[in-house]
Amino acid sequence: MSIDVTRNPTAHHTAKAPEPRTLATDTIPTGVAAVLFVAWVAGLAWVFAITPAPDPTVPISTLDVVISLALYGSWGAVATGLAKRRRFGIAAGIVAGLMLAGAGLLCLATGHTGMWIAGQILAGCGLAAVSIVAARIS
Repeated sequence: MSIDVTRNPTAHHTAKAPEPRTLATDTIPTGVAAVLFVAWVAGLAWVFAITPAPDPTVPISTLDVVISLALYGSWGAVATGLAKRRRFGIAAGIVAGLMLAGAGLLCLATGHTGMWIAGQILAGCGLAAVSIVAARIS
């Protein structure tokens, strides 16, 4: 058995490691951002179309206001991230979709009824799933 001393033992370690991906700076392909943005616009338009108008005789609780503001903020993060083609737009899409589904579940807990709640939960889960797929392919 002979040992080859002419080979450079560090030759295998000359390749640089890839830069770590971050949510704030890593970009996503334009096509992925565009398709995800259209999916979010269509999904939210559908949710708004099937949701009945609120009953003016029922007072709005503080919890309703907090949940609504959190949803609006998450939708703003999705729109901003996708418009700038940043990875955080996809991550915000996952969170926002789950928040939308969770808000539908909270509607059930507060006495709201109707099949529109099922539609909202399905839309939230679907938008979260589309965002997960986008995260995997980009």
